[in-house]
Amino acid sequence: DDSHESADKPQDKIEYHEKKRSSPMALKSVDRKKPRTSSSGHKHEKPVAPAVPRPSGPGISHTRGSSSSPRGKVMYGARIRFGTMVELESTSGPKQYEFSYQDGTTETLSAQEAQEALNLGTSEKSRYINKRIAKTFDGQPYMGTIVSYRDAGKVTYWEVNYDDGDSEEFDFEDVKKYMEFFDLIGLMH
Repeated sequence: DDSHESADKPQDKIEYHEKKRSSPMALKSVDRKKPRTSSSGHKHEKPVAPAVPRPSGPGISHTRGSSSSPRGKVMYGARIRFGTMVELESTSGPKQYEFSYQDGTTETLSAQEAQEALNLGTSEKSRYINKRIAKTFDGQPYMGTIVSYRDAGKVTYWEVNYDDGDSEEFDFEDVKKYMEFFDLIGLMH
């Protein structure tokens, strides 16, 4: 069977050696219209948007339950996403960093882009990333995790991925209320 032999052959690629410096709290602005590098190794066009969120026009409605939600709009534009960063070492050229998103995709960043991502990771808003929330639907509590945020004018929206696979966005007042509800449920069990 020749299929096993081809898997053992080295691939033609530039090799990087990871240093042991990594950042556990890095954030990156992602332009939702442009794909990133997938975890399967396929290369896609790298986002060209700077690491400062810049919302664009309105997109689709992501609401859970009622379609009359006044804050159900999602804008296609820069969104802050959580991930980790590892400095890559190459034999020539400027420093580069590998940014790994929570969904498993990766992107190679320049030193400037890496610094911008680290700066976002230390922002006040980033402290809510990975916090747990709970919200009731039809009388049942559903748990979720805050995975990203975006600024839309004077309002910041945090995206929550529920444990059942659904997602929703909330402003700060709702996020605060649902984090407190999650803490209350935890105390009751």
